[in-house]
Amino acid sequence: MEFERYGLRLESRSPALADQRAKVKPTLELLRDPTPRHLGELSWRISLPVSALLMALLAIPLSAINPRMGRSVNLLVALLVYVTYSNLTSLVQAWISGEKLSFGIGAWVLHAAVLALAGLLFWRRMTLPRRPLRRPGLAHMRTLRGYLGRQIVAALVFVLFGFLALFAFFDFINELDDVGRGGYRLQHALAFVLLGLPAHVYELMPIVALIGTIYALAQFAANSEFTAMRAAGLGRRQALVTIARIGLVIAILTALIGEWVSPAAERLAQQLRLSAIGASVAGQFRSGLWLKDSVRGSGGEVERLRFVNIGELLPDGTLRDVRVFEFDAEMRLSEILHARVAHYAPPDARRFTEVDSTRFVEARVGADAPVLRAEQSRPDERLWKSDLTPGLLGVLLVQPDRMSAISLYRYVRHLQENRQNSAQYEIALARKLVYPLAVIVMMALALPFAYLQARAGGIGYKVFAGIMLGIAFHFLNGLFSHLGLLNTGRRCCRSASRASARSLWRSACSRGSTGRVDR
Repeated sequence: MEFERYGLRLESRSPALADQRAKVKPTLELLRDPTPRHLGELSWRISLPVSALLMALLAIPLSAINPRMGRSVNLLVALLVYVTYSNLTSLVQAWISGEKLSFGIGAWVLHAAVLALAGLLFWRRMTLPRRPLRRPGLAHMRTLRGYLGRQIVAALVFVLFGFLALFAFFDFINELDDVGRGGYRLQHALAFVLLGLPAHVYELMPIVALIGTIYALAQFAANSEFTAMRAAGLGRRQALVTIARIGLVIAILTALIGEWVSPAAERLAQQLRLSAIGASVAGQFRSGLWLKDSVRGSGGEVERLRFVNIGELLPDGTLRDVRVFEFDAEMRLSEILHARVAHYAPPDARRFTEVDSTRFVEARVGADAPVLRAEQSRPDERLWKSDLTPGLLGVLLVQPDRMSAISLYRYVRHLQENRQNSAQYEIALARKLVYPLAVIVMMALALPFAYLQARAGGIGYKVFAGIMLGIAFHFLNGLFSHLGLLNTGRRCCRSASRASARSLWRSACSRGSTGRVDR
């Protein structure tokens, strides 16, 4: 066969092949052709000698150890710094290649941060710690307790900063998958991660209190400082009271963060993320959200029951595509209401717009069954009284463990009044009330580490055992919460299935089998 013109489609060059070709090109050729992939490869080549120099600088302060203490802590810190630094270097290269970060910023900002960390470690090693002055009487004991408290608080801040940096790094890596989705950009991911830090502070505070207190008291034991304090008159009861006072302050601070700061920041973070992506809460379900609401009389008796279907819940609290199925006290359908948009009308109402209402009224009572008449109306607006306030619906944006105790209590009451399963939120409420007290318990458990003898050896293993104890507490706390939820869930599912069967049978007998509707 002969053709005047013949075309052959060539597949586009794959990104992996382009990356491989960029790796084998000389550096001068990368500079002559500054494409994003070439700039990413160039940043990687620049980071290799710079990182080697910075790692050598970091090795100097990390190699300074106390002969009485083990070397495992500094080795773990060095390993963590290297792994984090290496992963961030690869991440910066990927961002530059994907045009998410400019070469002028990515080439130096990470190395500057590591250089600042090295300078901080040098300053910490070269600065001598303050020693308590010997004063007679109560002033001397006050000085000892103040010195002990300052060292413990400093260790807590150091450990908390390390945990927050680690968790923020993993959260940021997790958010990178959604960068570019809708209007979600890099700055939104950073803001989302920063707004999630108060929740991490609340969740990590017991284990941070344990590890930080163990670290500070083990340092005292290794340097024989605690022995000197005991010789100066610091008894076990006074040491326990000092640690308990610090733990009480930290427990109150933890409760305040969990009650006020963390829920507000978490709700704002979810609203920011949904607004940037352009998504909604209810849009993640096939048929929207289903809620149950009740209207009670002055005596507390149920007058009407409502089953509300919400198509979309926007981040600002606006509802879209709302359907309300209203039943009377005898579970007979009385009205079907549909609204396109529902705005909140303080203090306890919703303003429906573009309303389509169908009301069922009894026309006459027959011999066998009542005859119903359907009355339809389409008003432009309608004020609808309900307890479904934005604060109550806000629980859909925040996980139960990150809600405030007041919000949990209100939502539990709402679920119980409507005879719905509230076990998950009851467990979260009980955990919310008891969780800050775990800070005091963890710090009290760390006190025996101050009485370790450095000459006996094995301090590093005992400190490691204490850290494992804190980690085990953190995981067991969540495990028993889920086990309690599963235990209560079985009973609730069985009772709910029986109640649902009875309601369906009653509704079918009263309407489905004998009712007639006239239009």
